[in-house]
Parts: sequence; C-alpha cells; structure tokens
Amino acid sequence: MRAVTAGAVPDDAADGTLDGAPATRVRGYWRSVLRRLGRDWVTLGFGAVVLAILLLVQPAGRTAPIWAYLMRQGASLSWST
Repeated sequence: MRAVTAGAVPDDAADGTLDGAPATRVRGYWRSVLRRLGRDWVTLGFGAVVLAILLLVQPAGRTAPIWAYLMRQGASLSWST
C-alpha cells in the first residue's frame, strides 16, 4: 500500500479505475430532474393544465380594449338583439 498525499491522484486511478472497479457514469443534476419528472404523471398533468390556461388567456390582453370600447358605446353582451 502506497501513501497518498492530500490532493494527489494515485497512478492507478488515472485511467478511471480505482481498486480495479470501473468508473461509474454520473448523470447531471438537470438530467436526473427531467428523468424523475418524466415518471411523475400527476405533475405533468397539472403542468399541462397550467400551460393550457396560460395559452387561453393570452388573447385576453389584446381583446380587452375592444370590449371596453364596445361597453362604452352601449353594446349588449347578450346574444339577443
């Protein structure tokens, strides 16, 4: 057994193995988050609902001035004339 100084890499660890065991590949943080999220159907369902709401309210900002103008002119919101 060789003495290893602090911070030094032993010669046999330079090739990715230490004590004969192969190095394991570690996933990144966001890759593991996306993997867990892909398995969580409830969260994906609620995310789809929130996305649908956001897409449905987008035109509201563009049509609100039109409705305000029509209300000032005395237009009725009912279908009957």
